Amino acid sequence: METKLKDQIVAAAKQYITSKGLSQAAFARLCDISPSYLSNILNGIYEYKASGDKTITIADRYFAAIAGRIGMSVVAAYWRTVETPQFIEAIATLEDAKERGVAKMIIGETGCGKTYSISKFMEANPANTFKITVSNQHKIQDVTEELGLAMDVTLGVSTRKAFRMRAITNRLRELKAQGGQPLVIIDEAENLTHGMIGLCKGIYDAINEQAAFVLIGTNELTDKLDQMERYGYKYPGVPQFRRRFKAGTVHLTPIDRQKHFDAFFEDVQDMELRILLRGLCGNYGELHDFLEPALREAAEDGVPLTDQYFRVKYKIA
Repeated sequence: METKLKDQIVAAAKQYITSKGLSQAAFARLCDISPSYLSNILNGIYEYKASGDKTITIADRYFAAIAGRIGMSVVAAYWRTVETPQFIEAIATLEDAKERGVAKMIIGETGCGKTYSISKFMEANPANTFKITVSNQHKIQDVTEELGLAMDVTLGVSTRKAFRMRAITNRLRELKAQGGQPLVIIDEAENLTHGMIGLCKGIYDAINEQAAFVLIGTNELTDKLDQMERYGYKYPGVPQFRRRFKAGTVHLTPIDRQKHFDAFFEDVQDMELRILLRGLCGNYGELHDFLEPALREAAEDGVPLTDQYFRVKYKIA
């Protein structure tokens, strides 16, 4: 990466940090970059001292990470942000939650752009917006650990849930008292266990109207909650948890491939290819996985992307 481009990224990053009211430490966490690396970069020093007297150039990937976080494109883009109905609904729900400090639940099918919408929302609203993604391997301690890390809360060596929950909620109240609009986002919330649901309920009850709390997942989340409610004696607290999020539950518009895919076909002029893509791809995620590499390779070859080119690339008869 040329120094001129690095300088442009640094200038844009400084402006972003100032406009969003971020500290360097908070911005480093958002970019997943060492604070010492970021300090050097922002000071125009694109290298760091290693062991002894050795000096090492800071890798281009760190500059790319910064550019990506602030929405600055440093390479040719073949996939652009499209304001699909699902994107608009998700962004509006997150904005409402953050502004009013309320509980929301966003439910949408796989591949409809939920995680992408979160990413774009966080680009525009990085201050006091904290997101974690829950997997089926997570335990309660993992959730509290990641929330604490996102909020810059020191949890120490204590593994007690009550201690960790208190530290997290105190941090959220502190941010609210300082005039902030804290928002906690749990992505892929269909992976929450009963114990994690209890943790979320405890945090929300402690920060009610002091911070927003948003769960984002597929229909598996509502199906899981329905099942837990039917066997309420086995899952105490679930009906109360459900009540807190019920009024704020938003079901994203189902994807209509005939209508909603059109917005992604700006660079696809071949009508046969459009028909093929509508039949091949069930959602935006799959459309991206097929279309973006094909557009990139066609551009590198200096040819338009056609049905024939696409079929050859993916070995489709």
